[in-house]
Formats: sequence, C-alpha cells, structure tokens
Amino acid sequence: MSNLLKAFCLACGQQVSLQKLTVYFSTNTLVAMAQELSVNLEMPVVEDLGMYLGVPMVWGRLKRDALAYIKDRVLAKVMRWKQQFLSQLGKEMFIKAVAMAITTYPMNMFRLLDRLCREIVAAIAKFW
Repeated sequence: MSNLLKAFCLACGQQVSLQKLTVYFSTNTLVAMAQELSVNLEMPVVEDLGMYLGVPMVWGRLKRDALAYIKDRVLAKVMRWKQQFLSQLGKEMFIKAVAMAITTYPMNMFRLLDRLCREIVAAIAKFW
C-alpha cells in the first residue's frame, strides 16, 4: 500500500500528507490483522470517517437512518430562521438559497426516499 501511494505521487506530481492519513477497516476484519496493517502502514485506525461534503462517509444498514441528517439539517435551519420576522420574499429566498441547497448534493448521489422528501417539504411548507 505504501508503494502504491508513492507510485501515485510520482505519477500525478502530487504529495500525500502522511500525517493526515488514517485507515478504516470493515467490521469483518480481524482485530489482529487491522492492528498489524496499521503498524505496517504507519497510519492510525479510525472507527468513524465522519462527513465529506455534508454526506456521511460510512453508511449503516438502513438508508432512512443514513439520510436522516439531511432532514435534520433542513429542520435546524428552518427553526433558526422561523424566529426571525421575514417577509414572504425573504422566506422564498431562504427556501431557495438555503433549504434547497442542503438537499442538492445528496440528491446528486442518492435517490432520496419519498417519505424523507415529504417530511422536508412539509417542514418547508410550514415555515412558508
């Protein structure tokens, strides 16, 4: 793996920051093997990869749970803005610029569940 990273760097002319590298193993990987690979690669093991561009890097079994963060982000924005006095134009601009922007990137990658879409639309309609 280390040789592969070095070959990549030579081929593309970019550098990999070894201090920032981590390794993630499947739950099916034996703990002893994961530790050995981690030592050989000189990379720490992480349990959670976090988010990338607002999308979780690791998914659970249920798509509904994995995509719930989208609804949570929209609801958090709506609740924050709901307390301010906005004109209809202000609300429309908020919906177009903020609330719909949250869903744009995930919708490019995944087909959102109908139930999730209905819940988001209902929250936005209530705000409107």
